[in-house]
Amino acid sequence: MRPLRLEMCAFGPYAKPTVLDFSLLGDAGLYLITGDTGAGKTTIFDAITYALYGRTSGDNRSVKTLRSQYVDDSVKTYVKLDFSYGGRTYHVMRKLRYQKEKDLLSQDAELIMPDGSVIAKSTQVTHKIEEILKIDCDQFAQIAMIAQGSFRQLLTADTKQRVKLFQDLFHTGNYQKLMIKLEEERRSAADQVNTEMTALQSAIGFLQGNDACDLSHWQSDNPFLQQDVFTSEVQKTIDADKEDQAEMEKQVQQRSDDNAVLSRSIGQKEEMAGRYADLHAIEKKIPAAEDTLNARQKILLAKQQANEDQAIAALQVQLAREKEQLPKYGAMQQAKKDLQQMENIVDHLQKQIVQNQKKLTMAEQTLAKDQQLQQAYKDVPAKRIQAESDLKTKQNYQTQLQAIAALQQQIQQTQHEETEAKALVEKTLRAYEDANHVYMENRSVFFREQAGLLASGLQDGEPCPVCGAVHHPSLAHLAENAPDQKTVESLEKKSLKAKKESDAAHQKLSGIKAKLQEQQKNLCVSLQQAGVMDAGSLRDAIEKIGKEIDGMHQKISLLLKQEKVLQQTEAEIDTLSKNVDDMRAQMQAAMMEESRKQGEIQQAKQKIEILQKDLAYGSEADAKNQMRVLSDEIERRQKAWQQVQQDVLDAKQALRDLELQKKTYEASLPAIDEESFLKELKADQSRLAESQKKLSSMQNALSVISHRLQNNVQAFHKVSSGMKKLEKLQKHYDLVRSLADTADSHLSGKEKVTLEEYVQMHYFDEILYYANRRYRQMSSGQYELVRHQDHLGRQSHAALALDVIDHYNDTVRPVDSLSGGESFLASMSLALGLSDATQDHAHVQMDAMFIDEGFGSLDEESLAQAVDTLSSISEADRLIGIISHVSQLEERISRKIVVKKNLQEDGGSTARIVID
Repeated sequence: MRPLRLEMCAFGPYAKPTVLDFSLLGDAGLYLITGDTGAGKTTIFDAITYALYGRTSGDNRSVKTLRSQYVDDSVKTYVKLDFSYGGRTYHVMRKLRYQKEKDLLSQDAELIMPDGSVIAKSTQVTHKIEEILKIDCDQFAQIAMIAQGSFRQLLTADTKQRVKLFQDLFHTGNYQKLMIKLEEERRSAADQVNTEMTALQSAIGFLQGNDACDLSHWQSDNPFLQQDVFTSEVQKTIDADKEDQAEMEKQVQQRSDDNAVLSRSIGQKEEMAGRYADLHAIEKKIPAAEDTLNARQKILLAKQQANEDQAIAALQVQLAREKEQLPKYGAMQQAKKDLQQMENIVDHLQKQIVQNQKKLTMAEQTLAKDQQLQQAYKDVPAKRIQAESDLKTKQNYQTQLQAIAALQQQIQQTQHEETEAKALVEKTLRAYEDANHVYMENRSVFFREQAGLLASGLQDGEPCPVCGAVHHPSLAHLAENAPDQKTVESLEKKSLKAKKESDAAHQKLSGIKAKLQEQQKNLCVSLQQAGVMDAGSLRDAIEKIGKEIDGMHQKISLLLKQEKVLQQTEAEIDTLSKNVDDMRAQMQAAMMEESRKQGEIQQAKQKIEILQKDLAYGSEADAKNQMRVLSDEIERRQKAWQQVQQDVLDAKQALRDLELQKKTYEASLPAIDEESFLKELKADQSRLAESQKKLSSMQNALSVISHRLQNNVQAFHKVSSGMKKLEKLQKHYDLVRSLADTADSHLSGKEKVTLEEYVQMHYFDEILYYANRRYRQMSSGQYELVRHQDHLGRQSHAALALDVIDHYNDTVRPVDSLSGGESFLASMSLALGLSDATQDHAHVQMDAMFIDEGFGSLDEESLAQAVDTLSSISEADRLIGIISHVSQLEERISRKIVVKKNLQEDGGSTARIVID
């Protein structure tokens, strides 16, 4: 990557647009970035980094600080960078937009590709730059900038510091993550072993011994050391329980079978005992059933003696007679309903007649008023027509006066044109007179000087074209300022042109005068026709006729309104006349209808009186209610009569059923007496209860054996499978522990080098290889940097410690023993080696580099060697910029970027390229 052109505005100390054309510095070699302290030398590299990645080159500078403090809010902050990579040119621009009210900065970016395509938005541009250069911002800063303080930090750091430094540089954090992961896996494996061990101990605690073998001692003894003995004793216990279980199951089954036989016998006897109880219960019910039958037969006899069936029949006849009268109630109800409707109609007609009378009176009054208004406005249309005619006459007169006023304005304009034309005549006439005067004078001089012109060409011996003499003793002389023929002809043309312009002006003035006379004549005629005495009275006449026209408009407007009222009134009169006739006819019809309905009402009242004489109740509802009472009474008495009869039948049947059940039970009972039978049943029940107790005891003993057997089998299975699983977990734990101890350098007697340090040793050796190529040259072959070698392998974490070989005395010593200048050269060599190694590792082509300060501690010789080394680096198409205040560098390096603070104007800094 090579920067070609950089432009900054409102960026850091650079308030105004600042352009640096790097192509002026050449394709290779050294150049110096020098200037005032704090003027913004390092900001140039910050601008390049920001243009590429949207970030600064150092962690101590945020993007927010990049906006210049020397500009107001209206100035936009931007950086433009043209750069080349791989023979192709790219253009990138980034802008900072500042929102003062939110104290917030936002970025915009644009990247123009070599093919002209454009990529926008900050994030997309950054991703594309990383894709083109194959490095991110941090890697770019490591490769392209050797910053202040990084020399010494890289040189004097111990192993732990270098581990952190190289972790950031070469992204070896994944190896540290692997170490942490292995340690986590080791702990997890240990936890699994301990968990499984605890589970096994818990399972062993569930094992129970028996008379054949006692297993309790395994709570303290370790079964994993005596697996065969443990297995034998547990198996012996299980086998003994299996035998006891089988024997006990046989005994339980036999006892259960015996109890079942006895239980069935007892069940049969208990059933017989139940029949004795049922027989006694039936014998007790028979007297009560006989009493119930006698009582119900007495009730039936009383009903029969009271002729209940005949009373019910009489009620049924009465109900039938009421049903026959029921339709007459409906007819009477309909007649009353019809009467009510007719009375409602008559009432409505009477109200309608009153309302119609009121409406008719009001309509007749309104009609009378409208007819009066019609008589008052009957002449309005004729007046309006006459007024419109008068208005048209006055408007025509107004138009005539306005035309005269317009003619007056035309005359004034023509008079103005006449004044201008007179001035033009005078001007063109003077111009002609002046031009003609000049022409005539030059023409006279020209003719007077013709002899001089002839004499100027004569020589002795040649004949004169006028007199023929060949000798010319006294020649005429030509005046010094005499005009030639071309001048005279030119003046003649000017004179003729001026005369032509003067004639045209006279002709134009004549036309204007004729036009003015015609207009004034027309004005006099128009004034006479309009009856206006003179032009001064014209304005008064126009104003007067305007007022008259306005009055006529108001009069016509009033007449139009009155005419509209007249038209509306006439239309209303027609409508009202028709409505009055209609209302009179409607009222007459309503009165006739009311009289007819009164007759129908009298007829309906007579019909209702006739119907009421034949009916026992006042309404159909009362009749129906009485019918419901009769119907309910009939139904109640019928049900009661039927129920009495049914009760007698039910009592007889109940008595017969009890007598039959008694005979049935007596036939099914045994010949033995009841008392002996019950004693035998009680003895069998006592024997069964005793046998059931013995069976329960045997079942409890069987349950204990079965539960212990099942528990021991399950626990033994868990222990056996757990031992196998524990063996696998232990093997996995041993493997993971070995890997974790190796990665984290916890192996006893081994060199204390972690996995990450081991990987970083490879990168460090690569850095030292590139660094020593520079350091040997800078130190004239005296020094070489090497990693510290711990031959005993017991020094903790010294794998990245750094020593220096002094080839002058063949000794190895720590780097902190170097002097200040030697330390600077060693530090810079390391930094250059780091840059070279990073480029080689990332396969990056970086054609530009910046080195920031540190040269002040070198003596003359060391400074020369450092510059020579950097020059050799830059010879291979690499351009290196040195940021420094050292005056010797200004003398040795001819190409410079000079940065200065601007203290005279409004602040800020300037930067320019100087080639000495």
